[in-house]
Amino acid sequence: MLIPKELSELPIYAVGGCVRDHLLGIEPKDVDLSSELTIDEIIDYCNSKGIKTVVTGEQYGTVTILLDKSYEHTTFRKDLNCDGRHCDVEYVNDLVTDLSRRDFTINAMAMTYSGRVIDPFGGRKDLSLGVLRCVGNSVNRFTEDLLRIIRLYRFKSKFDYIIAEETEEAAIELLPILNNNIFNTISIERVVQEFNKVFENNEYNCGSFLTSMWFICVIKTIIPEMVGFDELIQHPVYHPEGTVLDHVIIVTELADAIHKWHALLHDIGKGKTAQLNGCGYYSFHNHENVGAALIPTILKRLRFSNDLIDSILITTKFHMHPYYAQRTYGETPPTKAIRKFQAACGDYLEDVRQVCLADSSNRIRPWIMFDKLDEPVIPVLMGKHLIEAGYQPGPVFGQVLKRAHDYQLETGCSDIDQLILEGVRI
Repeated sequence: MLIPKELSELPIYAVGGCVRDHLLGIEPKDVDLSSELTIDEIIDYCNSKGIKTVVTGEQYGTVTILLDKSYEHTTFRKDLNCDGRHCDVEYVNDLVTDLSRRDFTINAMAMTYSGRVIDPFGGRKDLSLGVLRCVGNSVNRFTEDLLRIIRLYRFKSKFDYIIAEETEEAAIELLPILNNNIFNTISIERVVQEFNKVFENNEYNCGSFLTSMWFICVIKTIIPEMVGFDELIQHPVYHPEGTVLDHVIIVTELADAIHKWHALLHDIGKGKTAQLNGCGYYSFHNHENVGAALIPTILKRLRFSNDLIDSILITTKFHMHPYYAQRTYGETPPTKAIRKFQAACGDYLEDVRQVCLADSSNRIRPWIMFDKLDEPVIPVLMGKHLIEAGYQPGPVFGQVLKRAHDYQLETGCSDIDQLILEGVRI
């Protein structure tokens, strides 16, 4: 039963993805409701029953009904004057008209309180066949909201369904318009949200989705720094999977939900540093530092938060350091190397560890680099100590404190007097 008993007296329907999931035997996360009732009529009914409501989309006729969980009710409507994202709304009193404006047949079904399914566009048949098909004319559906092309491939990565021929033909025909409008009509925030829905839910096949996003050029549009990644063959011993693109997709699949954007971008500097050698594959000297320098530009373009930008910059910059430590010191790096590494990673040490875990499927790294040390790695010498020792504040303070901290990292020293001596030493 999708519709709560408290609303069973209303001529109301469960609609969309919750019906699809119910028919597939999946517990729906959200239940969307629809009827010809207006916001005011729903609110009046709920008030009479002591049920709380919140208007959450007045322009679309949407009110949230607060019971054991939240239910969104939207008045039947049809869309007019669509521009690729926005549509004018006209309310109607017909369920089929409302369902006809939805994207895919498997999302265009409704269910009554008693469990009767209303399926005017063959959604149950397409569910049984494993087919993704637009409702009505595919070009019209995609033109109404170009983001539906990305949603098509997101659903493909979730259900592993085939795409109906006419639906995929329409999607491919409209790809130039999609990619030309990602940063304006569609908005990059909505595109990133589609990626996040895949990254944050293991019901999706992340690799399949990213491969599709590469195929339809969305990744190359939003992250042009990745152009050519599918042509850069890597060292066959360290990367038998093949190209940089193959590697990045695998690492993103392996990364946990929080770090999938980190993983997708961890090798972003390889495009600018690629050097073909005589053996037929590329080397990428200093790609981690070059990549880190690119991160702020890329993530501001994608409208990421400053904290996430800082985090991904650090994971990009330092994801190779445990490998370098192994190459230099073997499996037991000296304490000073660990101190320097952990101080450089700062609050993002765990983020670096998670990216390295995903990135290390083909090589062993000295994980001791991530073991917390008893010795301090944060600066213990402060400006106040220099003032107490009789030094006058000024621009030189910054240089003194840096030299003292470098010495602290090198030696593990935490003695204030010794650090002052080292800091003022010329």
